Amino acid sequence: MIKLINISVSFGSDPILDDVSWMLGDQDRVGLVGENGSGKSTLLKVMAREIQPERGEIEVARGQEIGYLPQSGVVHSGATLEQEMRKAFKSIQQLEAEYQSLEHRLGKEDLSEEERNRLLYRMSELMDQFRIRGGYEQDARIGRVLKGLGFSESEWQRPVDEFSGGWQMRIALAKILIQEPQVLLLDEPTNHLDLDARNWLEEFLKSYPYSYLVVSHDRYFLDVTVDKIVEIDGGKLTSFYGNYSYYFEEKQKRVEAHQRAYEKQQEEIARIRAFIDKYKADKKRAGQTRDRMKRLEKMELIEAPRATKPVRFKFPEPPRGPHDMVVLKDIVVKYGDYIVFNGENLILTRGEKVAVVGPNGAGKSTLMAVLSGRKPIDGGVRKVGDTVRIAYFGQDAGEELDPEDTVYEAIMKDAPFEMIPSLRGLLGAFLFSGDDIEKKVKVLSGGEKSRLALAKLLLRPANLLLLDEPTNHLDLRAKEVLMNAFRDYTGTLIFVAHDRYFMEDLPDRIIEVNNHKITSYPGDYTDYLYAKEREARSAVANASLAQTPAPEPAHKSLKEEKPKEKDERIRLREEEKVRTRLLQKRKKRLDELESLIEQAEGNLKKIEQEMFSPAIASNYAKIMELTIAKKDLEQKLESLYQEWEKLQDEISRAESEAGYKLIKKQ
Repeated sequence: MIKLINISVSFGSDPILDDVSWMLGDQDRVGLVGENGSGKSTLLKVMAREIQPERGEIEVARGQEIGYLPQSGVVHSGATLEQEMRKAFKSIQQLEAEYQSLEHRLGKEDLSEEERNRLLYRMSELMDQFRIRGGYEQDARIGRVLKGLGFSESEWQRPVDEFSGGWQMRIALAKILIQEPQVLLLDEPTNHLDLDARNWLEEFLKSYPYSYLVVSHDRYFLDVTVDKIVEIDGGKLTSFYGNYSYYFEEKQKRVEAHQRAYEKQQEEIARIRAFIDKYKADKKRAGQTRDRMKRLEKMELIEAPRATKPVRFKFPEPPRGPHDMVVLKDIVVKYGDYIVFNGENLILTRGEKVAVVGPNGAGKSTLMAVLSGRKPIDGGVRKVGDTVRIAYFGQDAGEELDPEDTVYEAIMKDAPFEMIPSLRGLLGAFLFSGDDIEKKVKVLSGGEKSRLALAKLLLRPANLLLLDEPTNHLDLRAKEVLMNAFRDYTGTLIFVAHDRYFMEDLPDRIIEVNNHKITSYPGDYTDYLYAKEREARSAVANASLAQTPAPEPAHKSLKEEKPKEKDERIRLREEEKVRTRLLQKRKKRLDELESLIEQAEGNLKKIEQEMFSPAIASNYAKIMELTIAKKDLEQKLESLYQEWEKLQDEISRAESEAGYKLIKKQ
């Protein structure tokens, strides 16, 4: 438990945290969101005691361990990877050292019976603490976390000095997770993770026994790992009891309710002032005028909503391309003597959206460079359609900008005339606002250059977009702008990304790059994972069959099976797979609905309690806001109940049909 009491922090004259009181309780799973520069990292540093607040107090439960991961800047040296991991067990190592010291003292012959019993009692206590803190599980915990975060066993004895910056942050994250503190404070933990490591971290946090506070720009990650969102805005914290998708919808409703309450109060103020202005000189109505003036003085004014102006961006209409946009046939790609691809094939067709996945270093960026023509092939054929117009965004795209241009000049250069009025809004969505647009490119950071290069690329009327890690350095708002633009894009889109939200929502095909091979899977990322799981089960089954002696055929072998019988058997098996998968999806959605219903019922109860609180009995604006919120929540609950009932019926019918088919088959 960490409790903040009236915390204030400012940088210069700008308040970052303004008289904030909040508590991270036991087993809380919280996501912290807010615009860039709003104070998310500052709040985590205050809670981790990395910086001292100007005012206020921080209360931490006695004996509580806090694990804090900053965004960047952690460097390890002077140890192997395994040795570095074992440093996470400092408290356990202290127990071991004390136990060994007592064991040595116990071996002395001149100890009294009382002293010997006291030492034995203490050693028993140390043994219990050693067991409770996971002393016997050190190797297992190290192995599980390192494997999950993408470290191979061959790297355990590798000096940590040899790992790059991104892997240094993985090492820092691994140490914290192995330590298993009572509070985790994680600032952008997925920034340096590939999809496999990111998926593993999701599952780890979902089963974590203690509390954590996470800052992340990955919407899907926040949807599945937290059940509460805290927004920081204007130095204040606002809580939303649900995951990110719930927060996103609820925030819009609150902003709309706030806007309605504000407008209603402004109308009332205008009516009162009009009455006062009209009758202030009328002695007969002096009492009425004074009453209205007092009402104005006592009225608790509603602040104008701080609503962020939505940015909607649409790509320039791309020229129509050929059916086969790019064809790779039997390609060979090398770096010196190292062969990346040897005889691989790929066809990109008009209008499809494709995500490229694979382990780090497998060749994803190389494939993107080959498709764009920036990396020449060493064998085979690369054929590009005649009317194909390629726009390529690489991880070093920011370095190709003219350093002497300002931000606004850089984006103006390629902007179609009709897009010029919306350029400032687009730059704002990519975190360039106010005086930022007058900065020279040469003074921008690497992340800022990358964001500018991406914004610039989106203005080109290309019919083939090749994007390598476009979501790096973007916050949630910028990602939403990008996602909406990609949804409406009519050209062909190929992208590499580690953002699960993009991987689930956009692609209709997944290309896996692994072990020098290029393999296509239809569908989105969930479909891809299902296909990989099916492949793994099939491989295990085939391996088991290979080790089992074939039984004597009772009637006829598979080779003797008639083609029609074989086709029917295959068809029935595929139908069963589809039914099973559909049933699993329905059950997963049912679990989600039950969680959403529970959250909504809890929120409705809180609203009703607040509505009947004496503290707001005279606050008309607040009562109106709560009434609107209550009505919206009741409608949402009714919709959730209906969907739950419908889904429950479908699951019952599906399970009954499956049971009938099984009995019939037997």
